[in-house]
Formats: sequence, structure tokens, C-alpha cells
Amino acid sequence: MRKFTFLFLIAFIIMSAVNGQIQKGTTVLGGNIGFITQKYDSGPGGGSINTSRSFNAAPLFAKAIKQNFIVGGDITYGNSFNK
Repeated sequence: MRKFTFLFLIAFIIMSAVNGQIQKGTTVLGGNIGFITQKYDSGPGGGSINTSRSFNAAPLFAKAIKQNFIVGGDITYGNSFNK
């Protein structure tokens, strides 16, 4: 427990000391993507196997309109299939 507390304290001090500045005109691109597949049996004696698939994507775009002020957004797309 002491080791965890010490590492947490060190990480907190380092993160507190970092002071990043975002300049006017900076463009931020990012996002996420995910895919899940699941198969499961409905139970003993049920005799059916259910399948579920899901896909999602969310690209992100943002622009710094003045120092340390960013405006932007993302669009999320999701698709799901159950059998």
C-alpha cells in the first residue's frame, strides 16, 4: 500500500507541474473505433445460440480559435446486429 501511495503522489506532482499551452490555429484530430462480437448459449435445454455484433466509430475534429480555447465536435456512428 505504501508503494502505491508513493507512486500516486509522484504521478500527481508530475502532472501538476506540467503546463501545456495550446496555440491559436492548432488543429486537433482524433476519435475512436470499436468492434464487439459475442456468442452465448441461452441455457441448458434451450438449444439456441445467440450472436451479437456491434460496431461504432466517432471521428473528432477541433480547432483552437484563441490560445487555450478549443471549439470542435465529433460525429458518432453505431451499428448493431443480433441473431
